[in-house]
Amino acid sequence: MIGNNASGEKSVKYGPTSDNVGTLKVLLSDGEVYEFGRLTTRQVEQKKALPTFEGRLYRELTKLIDDNWHLIDKQHPRTIKNAAGYPLWELWDAQRAHFNMARLFVGAQGTLGIVTEAELKLVPLPKASRMIVVPIGHLNELTDVVKTVMKHGPVTCETFDHHTYEMAEQYHPEDAERAHIARGKHMVVLAVFDGDSQEVADRWAGEAKEAVERLGKEVLWIDNQEVLESFLLIRRKSFRMLLEHPQPDKRAMAFLEDTIVPLEHYGEFLGALEAILTEYDLVYTYAGHIGDGSIRLVPLINMEQERSAEIVMELETKVNDLVMAFGGSISVDHNDGIIRTPYLPQFFGAEMYALMEQVKHIFDPMGIFNPGKKVGGTFEFAKNHIVRKNQG
Repeated sequence: MIGNNASGEKSVKYGPTSDNVGTLKVLLSDGEVYEFGRLTTRQVEQKKALPTFEGRLYRELTKLIDDNWHLIDKQHPRTIKNAAGYPLWELWDAQRAHFNMARLFVGAQGTLGIVTEAELKLVPLPKASRMIVVPIGHLNELTDVVKTVMKHGPVTCETFDHHTYEMAEQYHPEDAERAHIARGKHMVVLAVFDGDSQEVADRWAGEAKEAVERLGKEVLWIDNQEVLESFLLIRRKSFRMLLEHPQPDKRAMAFLEDTIVPLEHYGEFLGALEAILTEYDLVYTYAGHIGDGSIRLVPLINMEQERSAEIVMELETKVNDLVMAFGGSISVDHNDGIIRTPYLPQFFGAEMYALMEQVKHIFDPMGIFNPGKKVGGTFEFAKNHIVRKNQG
């Protein structure tokens, strides 16, 4: 989770991993373990004065950020969440009063050092919760529904599509029957509201329900725990059902499953995304943290066919181009890895990407930490690893 800056179904309330990390201890390329966390400007100056490897890190990194702040501020992603690249824009706080080097390692995928210890925030478990479900018949309804739900502060705002539901009818029939409102719909939006009491949870959920109904939409009030759990199970198993029940000569390939776009574009984006998959006549499911605007689309691919790796990269390119056209990010929770790293120069621009190469060199001058990810990855490197995994 720290390596990917992962986030789950409750991230609409609690944020990604980076919002929940206090301090980190990290093994760096000089063989020493250092502790990183939130420092005042005075403490940063004290670190910079150290005649050590740690002191050099603070000197060079703060200088790189200060000298290039206009570029960093201009080029960084504007999405609610992002896991692409190194988050240089997040190390100083808005007032430039505190600097947090730990933030650089969250989402770095082990390319700058090895995290050995972490201090994490905890939150109390909720005492009560309530779910509402909104069936979506057409994609053009999605944006207004999700925006309306989000105004009322859900702890969870998720979705799954009709392909997922149809697979659930086959492999989880009891759960599919409990979630029968999804039958015949393009997708559903699930929203859960927490509270210190059932009365409080019901009040938040009730206000959201009434607001969505004012849009002219049907809303299902879930007061049965088994039904609630069935909806969540179907959502959570969207990918796993493909993985566990592949078609002959095809398997689930999770390479398009980490995109995010601003909510105002979501219906149009999903329509264009589905059209791309139709070109390739692929079976797929999608589900995701729709409250943040992120989606998990996973197709079944015949990796035994000729040019299978090229087809994967063709799809990756088309989807990434689409995400960027809508002002989104190509990596949200699962990070860049081998397959998305080659697209980072296009996503950030050559100058911003060059800064990330410098960051890698500052921390890992010998290139020993997880090479081929974040910087230095190529399309050929990615394709070769796709083929190698297939043959292995």
